Amino acid sequence: MFFIKFDKIVIMEKTTINIFLKNAIMEFVREGELYCLGLSGGSDSVLLLHYLNELSLEMKFKVVALHLNHSLRGDESDGDMDFCLRLCENIGVEFISKKVDIKEFAKKNKLTIEDAARKYRYRWFVKKCAELKAKAIFIAHHADDQAETVLLRLFRGTGIKGLGGMKKVAYFTRLKIIRPWLNISRETLDENINVSKIKFRYDSSNSDIHFDRNWIRKKLLPEINTHYGSNVKERLLRISKISSDSYEFIRSYAKEIYTSNYRNQFLEFCSR
Repeated sequence: MFFIKFDKIVIMEKTTINIFLKNAIMEFVREGELYCLGLSGGSDSVLLLHYLNELSLEMKFKVVALHLNHSLRGDESDGDMDFCLRLCENIGVEFISKKVDIKEFAKKNKLTIEDAARKYRYRWFVKKCAELKAKAIFIAHHADDQAETVLLRLFRGTGIKGLGGMKKVAYFTRLKIIRPWLNISRETLDENINVSKIKFRYDSSNSDIHFDRNWIRKKLLPEINTHYGSNVKERLLRISKISSDSYEFIRSYAKEIYTSNYRNQFLEFCSR
């Protein structure tokens, strides 16, 4: 028998937010190591940059910010890159960027813009992190992103593994990806940003409902919330937790059975 503990979206009082967000990062960093951060210029990644930078000074590790300019919004995309560069210069964080034509990459590989951007971005992250010998890369995904991911995968016909959503610690080929705020709500992060008066860039494409994730965020989830109640995101996170734990149980049990049978067959063969 096994038990599943449900994770809930974390919403904190303002007085405890700073310590809570910092502690969520601290368990993943070590003195003397180098860590990268995926920096888009948006509110979540900028907030994570500030926390990582602050912790790096306290715990003596290095942070390098990586920014990929997808060239999808013309001058606005270039403005995001310039903003990230100036921000990193101001706080003393090394900054590495690259500009790429994602539309051309998507066309060449017969991918949607969303899929092409993600594939290219993470492949580039793998390459740069390997060159820098980074221990891992931090990504600022939060609980609302997780809920949207569960719905996206459900509509695409995923199985139990896919319904588990994103993991706090995962791997893309050989690159370790850390999402320290995956169980923390967008509301909590936004409160911290407002209190801290942190400047960031707004991505106008986030309002374009032609993109699946934006349609789910802007159209579908509000309708579901109206019909079923405002805690739908928490229910989706519970589904994610149940699916993830169930998949891991099945996988580990299957591995144990396979290993046991293989060992018995091997012993039987040797005894002949």
